[in-house]
Amino acid sequence: MLAVLLALCMIFTLLPAAVFAASEEGAAGIAKNPGGSGIDNLSDSAAIAGSIAGGGSQNGSDVAANDGSDTAVNGVTDISGGSGVRVDTMVRDNYTDCDVTDAINITAGRDYIIDFSKDDNLSLALRSMADLDKTKYYKFANSDNNSLVETENPDEALLKIVGHKDENKAVITLVQSIDQDMSFDLKFMRTQYTGAKLTYMGMTEDENGNQIIHEIRDDYYTRYHFNCKLNLVAAAEVNPDPGNTDPGNTDQGKDSNAAGRTDAKAQKSDSAAKTGDDASPLLWAGILLLAAVSGGTAVLYRRKAKN
Repeated sequence: MLAVLLALCMIFTLLPAAVFAASEEGAAGIAKNPGGSGIDNLSDSAAIAGSIAGGGSQNGSDVAANDGSDTAVNGVTDISGGSGVRVDTMVRDNYTDCDVTDAINITAGRDYIIDFSKDDNLSLALRSMADLDKTKYYKFANSDNNSLVETENPDEALLKIVGHKDENKAVITLVQSIDQDMSFDLKFMRTQYTGAKLTYMGMTEDENGNQIIHEIRDDYYTRYHFNCKLNLVAAAEVNPDPGNTDPGNTDQGKDSNAAGRTDAKAQKSDSAAKTGDDASPLLWAGILLLAAVSGGTAVLYRRKAKN
């Protein structure tokens, strides 16, 4: 019984020392890594920025960004757990502007390919509208028909964009039926979030001795300014030739036959040009034969008359 009481006394004596040592070790960890990578549960802004530090992209998600070139927001937030360390984050928005002026030509019944390996402004802008992992639908955003906006309702959609991740491309098709060619002047801006970068600026203390971590989070956006034509081309109806097994080349086959007939006529014209007469050679041969027979008959008749 005496041994048990001694053991309990030792436990209660050493427990406060162990707790104090653990708290000192945590404070030392914060001092060694003031940038935040070794601190858990920072403010939401610091945690988000830390997860994508270095400018990495988060799936290219679209956001409604401010139109200003740069904005700054200062805020000091307590770290969860009440450790006394706070984070002062200044947020700056950075924009890259791209002008899209090339026409978008989409033919009914045919695929329009968005090649994700291309880096021209039109390809990049259309890539921002697509998702390699799913299908998206777009409609006109207003009655002026000068801007496109995503919709969840396929029945009201104008265009469908299907992603093909295995081929690193997306395919645009015209959803609505048209019976004649149509052209629209697109004039709108689309903003795409491309990533963020977190910069550690130092650490200070407030009047109460609490540590404050200062950092800058740069958010990056690309703004695509569409100022181009959207041309919708109605599919041309083709009447295939019964003797032609390739409907796609029906017009081409007819042109070839017509060309053959034209060449034959041209050869005949060339032959006539060499003789200087368009009459058939057989007609001249018949005339010569008749002349020869008539001459022979006249000679025989004279000989008989003399005799």
